[in-house]
Amino acid sequence: LLLTKKGEQLTEVTGDSVLAKVKALVSKVRNAVSGKEETGIYKGFKYEETGVEGAQFEVYAKDTIYSPDGAKDEEGNLLVRYEKDDLVAKLTTDEEGMAVLNNLPLGTYYLKEVVAGENFVLNTEQKEFTLTAEDDTQAVVYEGVTYKNERQKVSVSVEKKDSVTGEKLEGVIFGLYAGEDIVSNQGEVLVEKDTLLEKKATDKNGNLTFDSDLPHGKYYVKEEVRKDGYLPNEEVWKVDASYENQNLEKIVLSKEVENQPTETWI
Repeated sequence: LLLTKKGEQLTEVTGDSVLAKVKALVSKVRNAVSGKEETGIYKGFKYEETGVEGAQFEVYAKDTIYSPDGAKDEEGNLLVRYEKDDLVAKLTTDEEGMAVLNNLPLGTYYLKEVVAGENFVLNTEQKEFTLTAEDDTQAVVYEGVTYKNERQKVSVSVEKKDSVTGEKLEGVIFGLYAGEDIVSNQGEVLVEKDTLLEKKATDKNGNLTFDSDLPHGKYYVKEEVRKDGYLPNEEVWKVDASYENQNLEKIVLSKEVENQPTETWI
């Protein structure tokens, strides 16, 4: 049995596209007149499908598996190697995302993934495979099974409101920063700590969700531009988006941030 495990791994970080740069330039000219701060994505994360190391699988007998040499017991019954649903073997993928299991008796088996591998969501699909020989002269039978796992996503959101009235505040700009070096699957530093990744403004409901397709790691969020009539909020929100639960499709992190209105004395 040759098992192959695949999933998306972080390979590259890009800056603004040409179109984004043109839009940013137009925005700068427009905002120079209006006095507003520009927003938009500054860093894009690229992922490529590669082999996943460290994924763990279990192989079970789907049906009763008999001794391959045709041996029989004292009563003339074929010797049973594995009963139905017996655990046959455990496999762990290597750095290429592959695992090999040799010397399996002919028969039908099924695979279960028990550990997804770092950064991935567990694939709960059971996959069957059958080892059959075309004739008595075929000494070795090969079978390949491929598993693909979804990368666990990260969502970072902010809700902004008035600390006195609870009114939702539109147009407050927040910055998302790298809280540590962001490295590729090969260990290359792609983004240095404290790099600004994205700026975005709250909508009419006081909400924003950053658009960046973030890898797991540590980040922080801070207010960049306050709304007129409010004091600045200098709190830095530390965001821990580390990989933990392989059963979660998305890590959702959100924070409510308040601004105190300025007081007017007459």
